[in-house]
Amino acid sequence: MNNLAVVEAMFKIDERYYPETLGKTIVLNAPGIFSGIWAVIQKFLDPNVVAKVEIFGSGVSESVLRQYFDDLSVLPVELVPQGQSGMILSSDVKEITAHFEAIEAKTCKKGALSRTQFLEEKLRVDAREHPQMVEWMFKSDDDIKYSVFFQQDGDSKVSSVKPETSVDAHKNPLEGFVFVRQAANKVGTITLKLDNTRVIGSTRNVTYRLTTRNALPHEIANRV
Repeated sequence: MNNLAVVEAMFKIDERYYPETLGKTIVLNAPGIFSGIWAVIQKFLDPNVVAKVEIFGSGVSESVLRQYFDDLSVLPVELVPQGQSGMILSSDVKEITAHFEAIEAKTCKKGALSRTQFLEEKLRVDAREHPQMVEWMFKSDDDIKYSVFFQQDGDSKVSSVKPETSVDAHKNPLEGFVFVRQAANKVGTITLKLDNTRVIGSTRNVTYRLTTRNALPHEIANRV
């Protein structure tokens, strides 16, 4: 029970910073009761998610670990075989939270929108050579409207990725993504719009990020 806060923080980090990118989750040194609880929980989960989870009890062998890890030094020191070096990790939730808040501070922009303002964060997307994952995150200190749309170069039509929606993004940041398939002419601009012009209230302080990256192999496989 003392570790619930750490587990909760872990799942929030996975969901917030690595949406739809899970390759495999491996639980090591799981007590017997964990396997029993998992047998019940997995019935309520997506089968694709369940298939990505592997659970091992104590005393897992080096040969098993090497099926998943080329370098055992990336594991906590208490999990690696005797004589192998490993990482020493902290389970301090405050330290974990501070780490990701520091990342957010470096990667996000901040702004203030009066009740008559909106902002548009634009990003060039080029999927001619490789499929792209476009990801966004934002939070506000009160309700705000947002939308996401894409316009391909040379095309006057704007494609809606996320229709305009009023959201409560001050309790938890809102994240999302869109997969842009590879195509010879797939170049354009994606826009994240935060709109305070028709929301009742005063100024909204916002933190936001819009990024693109090459899609990972399993992301491509899941969408082709």
